[in-house]
Amino acid sequence: MQQATSTGTEDPKAASAPKINEFRNKFEKFGAPTPKTARKPSVGGPAAAGGAGAGTGNDAMDKASREARELAEQMQQQMTQLEQSRITERQQLVDKLEQRDAQLKAINDKNAAVSQ
Repeated sequence: MQQATSTGTEDPKAASAPKINEFRNKFEKFGAPTPKTARKPSVGGPAAAGGAGAGTGNDAMDKASREARELAEQMQQQMTQLEQSRITERQQLVDKLEQRDAQLKAINDKNAAVSQ
């Protein structure tokens, strides 16, 4: 019985192996790197890999960091504007509520005076 169980678990693995190999072959056919040729990029980046392209990489990095700083500044300005508008709207609501509270207090005082 144990042999039948172990054979039953091995059959799906054996059946899936050709499918995996077939998929891998099709994948590699369309230009995917094979596991043997796939390599991790060097730790130093483009400057360590080749000296000729280092200037272009630095320019791109400078441009990207400059754009990131500009976007951060714009977002900070927008956040400040939104915060100011939120404060203004909140103050307007507080003022409106205080007016209504004052009106209700006056009405309650008149009702109390009339009922006495």
